[in-house]
Amino acid sequence: MIQQSRLLLEWHIQKRMDQISNVIIKFGTLVEGLLVDGKLNKVCGVKAKCLETGTQEEIQADIVVDASGFGSKSIAWLREYNIEVQEEKVRIDLFYATKMFKLKENEKLDCCNMLMSPSFPDNPYGVLIQTIEDNRYFVNFSGYANEKAPQTNDEFYDFAENLSIPNVTDFLNKAEAISDIKTYKIPYQVRRRFDLVNHLPEGLLVVGDAQCRFDPVFGQGVSVAAMEAHQLQLLLQRRQRLDKAFTQQFYKETANIIQTPWEMTTTEISRHPQLKRKLTIKQKFQLWYTKQIYQLSASDSDVYIRLVRVMNLIRSPFHLFHPKVLLAVLLMRKK
Repeated sequence: MIQQSRLLLEWHIQKRMDQISNVIIKFGTLVEGLLVDGKLNKVCGVKAKCLETGTQEEIQADIVVDASGFGSKSIAWLREYNIEVQEEKVRIDLFYATKMFKLKENEKLDCCNMLMSPSFPDNPYGVLIQTIEDNRYFVNFSGYANEKAPQTNDEFYDFAENLSIPNVTDFLNKAEAISDIKTYKIPYQVRRRFDLVNHLPEGLLVVGDAQCRFDPVFGQGVSVAAMEAHQLQLLLQRRQRLDKAFTQQFYKETANIIQTPWEMTTTEISRHPQLKRKLTIKQKFQLWYTKQIYQLSASDSDVYIRLVRVMNLIRSPFHLFHPKVLLAVLLMRKK
């Protein structure tokens, strides 16, 4: 497994893109809107502005891919043409606070990562110590339902002490802080249902957080974006025409990719007493069954590996319903 910071990952992607001769990168350019034909059948490019000179231009395109993140303006731009995109929101009121540390050259973390997930309702907090390049580490704390995020160094270390996890405090006591605290707040998980729009113009493909923002504590957003990009590649290889059917097929396929992690994260947050919402019978069973899986994974390595595969979107949730796992759940219930 290769682990790195987001900065290093994006640097490598940038280097790879620089080697592709037919990719042109327009730095210092802001996209201000979509070019849509008169009948609202097709997005045929974007309106752009050079930030240095203020010069405006129209960039023609067969396909416009919006990978601009949660701050995407695609919904607002479509609204200018009276095209509405439904949003599904699930409140989480999450904070996460990250600080970077390093160890001495002869020291190393005993494991690759150290993770403690929230366990509702008893513990709404999470902590992750992640190994990155150059013998450095990210320490990330998270909390839900408007819990107070640590803002100062003293608050950061106090937060760790209050978690009462010796491995975490031991690491912080011997590590050297090399960055400020970066704190982020996310009030909702949001899914934008481009797949449900009846008269969406062809040629606009929205991916990544611009289409669906997950709870970042689950760490699935980048994986979903990569799977969507791969799906787009497969569609381009299979289809001869970039028509409305192509756009509809893309959103159908990406909706299937999004569905499992969306159900996983939005259902799991319902364990929090302040974030409860009405659940279906299926979701109630999901909460009960995954609780058994979590308990089993602490002592059964096979169940743990299966859980990791599902959480990382390598396998479907049915991977956790193997007869061996079902038997283990039943035997645990009898104890």
